Amino acid sequence: MPKGLVMPPAQLETRRITVERVVARTERIGVTVLSGVNSVVALACLLGGDVGRGGLAVNVGLLGWSLWRLSRPRMGRWWRLADLAVVSVYLLCTPLLVDGPEFTTATSPMLAVAGTAVISFSLATAAIRSLGATVVVMVSWAVGAAGVDGVGNPLAIFSLDFLLVEWAMAALLRRLVVRAAAATDDGFEQLDRSRIAAEVAEARAKAEREMWATMHDTAASTLTMLGQGVCADPARLRRQLQRDVRAVTAEPVFLTESGTVDVVPLIRAVCDDTVTPVRLTAPTSLVLDSTVGQALVSATREALTNVDRHARARSATVDITHDHVGIADDGVGFDSSDIEPRRRRHGIRGSLIGRITDIGGTVEIDSAPGRGTQVILRWAREDDSAAGQPDAFDHSRRLLRGYGYGLVAIAGIVTALQGLRALSADHPVAQLAVMAVALAAVLAAWIDIRVGLPQPVWWATVLAVIVAVPIQALLLSPEQLSTGANWAVAALGWQIAALAYTRPRALSMTLLCALWLSGAVVMLVRSPGTADTAELVYTIASVLVMQATAIGFTAFLQHAVTRTSQIRAAITDLQLRTTLTETLRRDHRARHRRLSTT
Repeated sequence: MPKGLVMPPAQLETRRITVERVVARTERIGVTVLSGVNSVVALACLLGGDVGRGGLAVNVGLLGWSLWRLSRPRMGRWWRLADLAVVSVYLLCTPLLVDGPEFTTATSPMLAVAGTAVISFSLATAAIRSLGATVVVMVSWAVGAAGVDGVGNPLAIFSLDFLLVEWAMAALLRRLVVRAAAATDDGFEQLDRSRIAAEVAEARAKAEREMWATMHDTAASTLTMLGQGVCADPARLRRQLQRDVRAVTAEPVFLTESGTVDVVPLIRAVCDDTVTPVRLTAPTSLVLDSTVGQALVSATREALTNVDRHARARSATVDITHDHVGIADDGVGFDSSDIEPRRRRHGIRGSLIGRITDIGGTVEIDSAPGRGTQVILRWAREDDSAAGQPDAFDHSRRLLRGYGYGLVAIAGIVTALQGLRALSADHPVAQLAVMAVALAAVLAAWIDIRVGLPQPVWWATVLAVIVAVPIQALLLSPEQLSTGANWAVAALGWQIAALAYTRPRALSMTLLCALWLSGAVVMLVRSPGTADTAELVYTIASVLVMQATAIGFTAFLQHAVTRTSQIRAAITDLQLRTTLTETLRRDHRARHRRLSTT
């Protein structure tokens, strides 16, 4: 074990399982989305008309790789780098995919591939790594575009700068989802601790009942016999008293009226019993919960026993503070990297680490050959765990609300960036009115998150957003439908995602599909050409997938909130059970005192 390695609590060894599963799921979703969209884009290009030999080879290569990745969605860093390399090569081959500079002002297959790649990498990896991948994608596309005749400034490509916005959106989405998973794990951790506390309380009450029963069956009975003169044989009385003492002291049980124990005198007694000279540094007293105290004393005894048996030390020290007990020796030490075999040989797992992790504490072991060994026993303080407990449950709710505000911000940013493109098209005043409707929907979504909207108002807002899409397309000429002026069909889906983020996923997806269908019908009716149909496919592939993914992760956050609520209810039940056990225990003691005085 490396220096300073902290041994986690045994009951929390599965901690962060939810986070790990969510990270794996987001990576799998990213790979699936990228491969699926790339397959659709390549097929659309191949079926859309003459692409030339070079374009044919590039699209066939992209299609083959994407289908292979769909059939074998392997994960890991090297596979992500391979996907990034394929996307970069595709974008560098832009001169083979287009006939002129028209792609710089409209949706294109390169935009669909680049945008989806950015989203995929942002979902699959941490933000800093996905930002690097985004830069590689942008540079590859700009370099490829520079090789097309007629392209003056490759940095002015339609939506090239928007790739950074997509990266920010996807990275934020991933961060929120991972944090929600962490909040769920925290809830499970607190549930484990509450369950342990309940079991400890019940075990403590059971041990106390057994102790009273033992006292009744042994010492109390002997004293009764002695008082009544039943036992006159001194030898028999001596044997019976020895039996009683062994029965009562067979297992050390640190029980007090308050359920606490002062560990300092107990650890001092352990130090006095150790063969190796021990120097103890400790406060006057340290009162802890009796279960915690018993575990600390037992673990300290085991650590000092190991010093006597294995360390060949001249001296040892024990340092007691308010939050840990440190045991150190100047013995031969051992290789910390060989901790696993030593656990098995010297009982470290069961007696030392096991005792401390059972009370929610940690054990730090630091040793090296010839340098001695240091063991630090830490325990969870009740006030610290209680102070942090409510946050684990409220955190997921705050994340869900924050995610809703994030969708509102995305809707506003996309509307502002994309809507301005239509002001130079036909009917600018009407275009401005459509943009105003979109911004009003953003405001309505914010109000819905903040205080809630009446159901009729919410439905009216949603329908206004859906109707605005075909109206905005009808305001354009057929030639403008495949340009950036036709912004509403791609942008207003974010308003739907923001408005419906707390609604059932089926309803959200239905509304999103209705919005896209209304825009697609107008485009196909007014401009039914093959090229325009391909442009629509590219738009759907590059934007709709992202919006649907955002709605899908909203459902995950809602599920996290539900899980943490269930955990909170379970913890409340366990705490009630613990309180009831302790109350009955105190009542039992009170009755015993009353009986003993009569």
